[in-house]
Amino acid sequence: MPHNQDTPCATTVGIALRETRSSRRPAFTLIEILAVLAVMSVLLAVTGGLFSSLGAKSLDVAADTIVGAIEQARSDAMRSGEPRMIAFREAADGFGKSAVREFGLVQSGGGTKSMIWQRLPAGAALWGRAPAANIPGTALLTLAQRRIEDFQIPSLTSDADTDDTYWGIVFNDLGEITFPATESMDPARPAAAGPYFIAVVNEAQLASIGEPKNIHWIEIRPATGRTVTVQ
Repeated sequence: MPHNQDTPCATTVGIALRETRSSRRPAFTLIEILAVLAVMSVLLAVTGGLFSSLGAKSLDVAADTIVGAIEQARSDAMRSGEPRMIAFREAADGFGKSAVREFGLVQSGGGTKSMIWQRLPAGAALWGRAPAANIPGTALLTLAQRRIEDFQIPSLTSDADTDDTYWGIVFNDLGEITFPATESMDPARPAAAGPYFIAVVNEAQLASIGEPKNIHWIEIRPATGRTVTVQ
């Protein structure tokens, strides 16, 4: 049988042509690139919404925590017949940045003071900004800091903690706020018009320019000591 010498050459040429055509084909077509970009934009939108909802949930928990502590101080004062104070102070995080992240209930009993500091949920902090102009009131953290003695709770005695400064709210046995005073000529007490507001914000947003995007306001009414949240 005769051997076809042209067959290997034809095969080689065919392979070369196929390789040339395939090398000219672009890696991705325009339609494929647009499809990938569309999928990425959807994923980014979903992820951003998820993180936003998680941040809002954290602020909800922080606001509920502060409201619960304030209500506890008020109810303890009414039950015991003695003044109670909830205090707030700055606390540095692991990076050395300070923000108001801690709160504690000052309990008087037997002439001593006990304070157990608690931290807000991770990522949350208290902000000293006043509420909007259409909401009458005073931001609690804009008032001057005081030492424990300045809160004028007779049954509290001095200890090492009184060298620190705090913002605080004092309740009497009727559950009313006596400090800060809404009407006072005493220079040791700031004269400020109630109600008082505390802003709970995302701590990471405090370093950004402008107001934080998510703010949970806590309103404290001096006459009754009641707290409400204003979103």
